[in-house]
Amino acid sequence: MKPSFESLTRILQEQPRVSDAELGYRLDCSPDLVARVRESLGMDPMPLPPHNARLPREERLMIWSRPLPGGHRRWLGHVSSSHGVPLINNVSALRIAFRVEYGREPQGPVFRDCRRGWCISGPHLTDQVLRAARDGEA
Repeated sequence: MKPSFESLTRILQEQPRVSDAELGYRLDCSPDLVARVRESLGMDPMPLPPHNARLPREERLMIWSRPLPGGHRRWLGHVSSSHGVPLINNVSALRIAFRVEYGREPQGPVFRDCRRGWCISGPHLTDQVLRAARDGEA
């Protein structure tokens, strides 16, 4: 059920620093609706930066995702239409998150061990080297 104007007003008054995209995701409504309610309350806008903003990829990774229970990190940014891969400037957000977590470039494809399609949490990601070590291959 989509939130009413009144319920969005109450939520925004209780949590004014949460981005429009995050509230839209949590409440299953459009971030534009959240932005319009925020504007009607005279609150400062809280959009996420545009995809073409000049920010390091690692910073974009944090801005365009949110922590969730279980150590997951929910991707809120752009996803490729052909494969459903989270992207930052046409680079897989999974590869960027892996590099941030492990301090090295991943070898081969990066997969999620948690099997959650939206999760980009570094500890939940594996590359060919980590999968081989886990599976006892040398």
